[in-house]
Amino acid sequence: MGTPKPGVGLIPGPGKTSFPVSGNRADGQLNPERVSTDHQLLRAYVDGRDEAAFAELVQRHAGVVYASAMRQTCDPSKAEDVVQAVFILLSRKGASLSESVPLGAWLFRAASYAAKDLMKAERRRVQRDQIAYSMNPIDKTPPADRGDEDLWERISPVLDDCLSRMPESDRRAILLRFFEEKSLAEVGSALGIAEDAARKRVSRAITRLRELLSRRGAEIGEADLVPVLGRAAAFAPAGLAAATVAAVLGSTPKASAAALSVTVGRQLAWAQWRWWVAAGSAAVVGGTTAHLATRDSAPAAVVRPAADSDDYSVAGFPKAAQVHDFIQELQARTSVRDAAGVARLIGFPLRVNRSGQPTQIADAAEFTAAFDTLFPQSVAGMVLKCPRSRLFASSQGVMIGTGEVWIAPREAADGRTVPRIIAINIE
Repeated sequence: MGTPKPGVGLIPGPGKTSFPVSGNRADGQLNPERVSTDHQLLRAYVDGRDEAAFAELVQRHAGVVYASAMRQTCDPSKAEDVVQAVFILLSRKGASLSESVPLGAWLFRAASYAAKDLMKAERRRVQRDQIAYSMNPIDKTPPADRGDEDLWERISPVLDDCLSRMPESDRRAILLRFFEEKSLAEVGSALGIAEDAARKRVSRAITRLRELLSRRGAEIGEADLVPVLGRAAAFAPAGLAAATVAAVLGSTPKASAAALSVTVGRQLAWAQWRWWVAAGSAAVVGGTTAHLATRDSAPAAVVRPAADSDDYSVAGFPKAAQVHDFIQELQARTSVRDAAGVARLIGFPLRVNRSGQPTQIADAAEFTAAFDTLFPQSVAGMVLKCPRSRLFASSQGVMIGTGEVWIAPREAADGRTVPRIIAINIE
């Protein structure tokens, strides 16, 4: 559908094997007849550390990740950082990724977070968008000598942001049809619908995407948008997939990419936890903290590093010392595995999410009885190594690590508002 730019090659989409294969026992290579789907490959890597399976995943999806990063950063070096960061994160978090989550969609979201974080850090993204679209609005009739090229260069910087704002079903339809170059029959198969229904889904998604682009100052007719989207097909520099595999599996990623993967992990954790924390707050929050339960229908809060200004007011803590003192006490209790001491810092009922299965712990007795299970080393380790620079705040609380622990204000028996653990996430 689209034509790769000079110097780059197309990366096959899911289901198109490109990694050398000849069996998966004696020679360490992957047998595509035995392991073929994305989640089968991921499980082979998670359970058996099958590097050939992980390499195949990178080969399949590196192009989509790189292309997304290039559209947002316009910088090959930054785009390569995004690719490494995303696959570093996949290698670390693959065990907790549910099979109900399409891997391509997860990688696309991670790439979007990573690219946005890079641009935000340099304070360039907003300024670039404002200047580009105030000075160069898109015409519905592009110059004849440039055609799709002109439209693509102006749409591409905001395309991913618009896609991220679409409903999941519509975004997947666009990604499958145009980014991964699937036929309508293949799109329907991936979405679990008939080919005719897939055609309607894609058409609806294009209409919604046009509306979002228009709001960003990029008005374009449907007849023009379809061929332009053909340029979104996955592409990556030659050797990028191999270099990414070597960096991730060889434990020698670029420092910038490794740091970026941590940030993206927190943002993905926040996206996963936001609805659960908000939904549970209504049942347990009262008095001065009741405002947390009233925000469920409000626009999603922006997660930001609270340590930049030691400002946790967005989470309901007017004084940063409250949070810092609480973290210090929690670390002291955690370091000696004081189950009763940690329990005193929890606001019950406690919400626990273990491998995607949510449950509630009613009281301190239930928590201490199952302390090693509910507060394992994976959680305790994140608490113990948590500096202020690792705290993120939102309207629903303060997040430790990559979402292992959430803290929010609770009303104590004496009427004071105090920090308490409200949720724990266990991989």
